[in-house]
Amino acid sequence: MPRDARDAALESLLLMERRGAWSDGSVKRIVAQAGLDSRDAALCARMTYGVVQNRTLLDYYIDSWCSQKAARLEPVVACVLRLGIYQILFMDKVPDRAAVHETVELVKRRGKARAAGMVNAVLRKCVASKSTLPRLPQNDPLRRMMVQYSHPRWLVERLVSLVGAEEAEEFLRLDNRPVATCIQTNPLKTTQEELAQELRDAGVSVQPHPWLAGCFEITGTGDLERLPAFAEGRCTVQDAAARLAAMAAAP
Repeated sequence: MPRDARDAALESLLLMERRGAWSDGSVKRIVAQAGLDSRDAALCARMTYGVVQNRTLLDYYIDSWCSQKAARLEPVVACVLRLGIYQILFMDKVPDRAAVHETVELVKRRGKARAAGMVNAVLRKCVASKSTLPRLPQNDPLRRMMVQYSHPRWLVERLVSLVGAEEAEEFLRLDNRPVATCIQTNPLKTTQEELAQELRDAGVSVQPHPWLAGCFEITGTGDLERLPAFAEGRCTVQDAAARLAAMAAAP
């Protein structure tokens, strides 16, 4: 059973790798099995979704720093490397030394101690290269977009054929951007201020919606269904557009 957020993230990624599980379902399942608190659940979710969103880019870096291609590595080792590189390049609050150490320990706990030296070497190369990362493919603009935004080539080609390279790239950039969850306060059970404070106390990042009163944009929830504020009905999830439709239809 996973013992912490990194273990749970790895287990979620392996579940997707081996069984074709959906990312959302696998994270919820593993978080529940591990009994993670809200902060660790949020960390697990961020690492898992981050690796999924950036997998092609992460594998490109693995191929640049490792003697073996990512596609030829054992699934456990490949997923561990993706987790480590993601923490180093995308998670500013995780110190590089901690990311390297915890990732090496993670691969050891998974019975792959013989790969620990290679994992350590690749992650140290990543740390040393943060300001001068390997150049993305330059001679093939479509491949460069495919790698940079981790989208399949067929989709990149289709988008470019429909809207042109510039607009296609903007679409890919926005499509790969983490999106906050929009929630609305249930005024029958709490106030906006009380809800915001409750969520922050649970480790959730909370921002008032820029143009919808009573709504918030939240990130870092982990499994949202396990938050007491959601489970007990003090807030509900509703997309901003759906909220506007409800307001327009109100008598």
